[in-house]
This record gives sequence, structure tokens and C-alpha cells, in this order.
Amino acid sequence: MRRGSLEDEFLELRGQHISASWFLKNLAMYLEVCEMYGETAEQHHDQLVTKFIEKLAANIKEERRVNITSSGPPLDALLRALGQLHDLRLAADSSDISVRFADIKSLDECLH
Repeated sequence: MRRGSLEDEFLELRGQHISASWFLKNLAMYLEVCEMYGETAEQHHDQLVTKFIEKLAANIKEERRVNITSSGPPLDALLRALGQLHDLRLAADSSDISVRFADIKSLDECLH
């Protein structure tokens, strides 16, 4: 059984409960968790993907990169997918994929 999105619930409830202390307190904690999750995802991407895949691959000649795989997609496709995963985890402002950037920003504005 799947649970509903907590973020969707906050978005749905904000209209009627935007000034309620319980709503603002829980929203602040939720956004803090989102921020910490994003920081962890950013650190993971920087320390692993950037350091061990992107930088090492940059030193390989283009004609040799074509044959490098990750037991799956070609290197360029892998890097593109990891970049998209990075943007999803950070709810980054991206025009390439659908992320929750606008929703997070909208919820954050409820606190200010």
C-alpha cells in the first residue's frame, strides 16, 4: 500500500490552515528535512558521481569513452540520468524534467 505525498497534503491544507500554528510548525520541520535531504544528496553527488565518474571520464579520450558502460547505459547516458536524479533529489529549478521546485518554493513562502 502506498502512502500519499506529505508535500501534496501540505499544499492542499495551506489554504485553510496557513495561519494555524500547528500547520506552520509542521511545515517548517518538513521543509527542514527536505533541505537536509537535499544537502545529503548534493554531497553524495559531489563526492561520488563528480569525483569518481565525471572527473575520471573527462580524462579519457572521446573515442574510448564510447565503449565505456556502467553495466548498462553508455557513460554519457549514465551521467545524464545521474544529473536528473540529482535535480529531482534537490528539487532544483530545472526545465529538463518535472521537479517539485515550485511547490517547495510555494510552501517556503508560507513561512515568510
